[in-house]
Amino acid sequence: MNTYRLVNEDLYGQTAQQVVGTDASGIDHWIPADPTNTDYQEYLEWVAEGNTPEPAENTYTWEHVRLKRDNLIRESDWTMIPGCTVDQAQWAAYRQTLRDIPTTYAETGPESVVWPRKPSTSGPNTIDE
Repeated sequence: MNTYRLVNEDLYGQTAQQVVGTDASGIDHWIPADPTNTDYQEYLEWVAEGNTPEPAENTYTWEHVRLKRDNLIRESDWTMIPGCTVDQAQWAAYRQTLRDIPTTYAETGPESVVWPRKPSTSGPNTIDE
């Protein structure tokens, strides 16, 4: 990543700061705050070198929505692999809800987006203990 910025994100009613890195081609990438994630490790090294990320924006735009939505869809691609043991109908509905967000909230704006909860990753025949 070439530059980093912080983004305030509403996660199920709680605001959290997320790191967004922009690569050389200008593409933004959400970077999970996970010490095992190599992009996050790179970000921490960048900060340790004395760099400061751009401050969090206070406005929530459709760009933020699209970035998060695309990331959530990408993270759930594995659930659509034939033979996957998750409830694929629930995951397909979740993914469609994500795709529909721009249309669903077109009149009320990006600040009103309510993100759907991810379905269980347990298989349909799994007994949770």
